[in-house]
Amino acid sequence: MSSMTDGEREKIKAWVGNWKVAGEELDRLKWEELRAMDELASARIFNHLTAGLPGEWEPPERECGLVPQQAFFSKAHADQRRR
Repeated sequence: MSSMTDGEREKIKAWVGNWKVAGEELDRLKWEELRAMDELASARIFNHLTAGLPGEWEPPERECGLVPQQAFFSKAHADQRRR
């Protein structure tokens, strides 16, 4: 079994440190984009992610959207089971 050199350990520590900083920045960017997203943009992304399921999601005008979204999932699940 070979052991790591001090230089290799330092490289690994630097790599882990870089990813820690990058991960924090990616999280910040993700939440910034999510906060800026409107209902229409959200529906477009949702439709892209559920491609292949029947129908398209349309955000409701007056509801929070959770109940209609669950109905969409339920219908998609039932349609998939019939295939």
